[in-house]
Amino acid sequence: MLKYLVGQNSDDVGKLVLRVSVAVLILVHGVSKIMMPAQIDFIMEMFTAVGLPGFIAYGVYIGEVAAPIAMIIGWRTKIAAFLMAGTMTMVILVGHTAEIFPVSGFSWWGIELQTSFLLTAIAVFFLGAGRYACSNQHRLD
Repeated sequence: MLKYLVGQNSDDVGKLVLRVSVAVLILVHGVSKIMMPAQIDFIMEMFTAVGLPGFIAYGVYIGEVAAPIAMIIGWRTKIAAFLMAGTMTMVILVGHTAEIFPVSGFSWWGIELQTSFLLTAIAVFFLGAGRYACSNQHRLD
């Protein structure tokens, strides 16, 4: 078994672990928004506070639910990764701007989790789904 995992297919196993782990972690955040719809109202308020239309908040269901599910099964993985990276970019810019460069107290850089999700989604975008996926073509599928 170990020989199989570290053999020529180890890159594909690594891609599987990477894409499933980030997708499951982001999906948990999306499911929480389904379970507690008031979170969407809060997100709408954040968008309107920065001059963006509030309805954009519903995009969280695409970036935190639909895209992670697609990524878990390996369907249109690069598109899903792109959507998740876009969602995480908006999360950082709209929801966590004050935490990018904290200037007071004992605050450390407050966007480690969001940045980790963003960079992992970008990595999956460039790496692709690998062999263990529903659509495993090595192109923008």
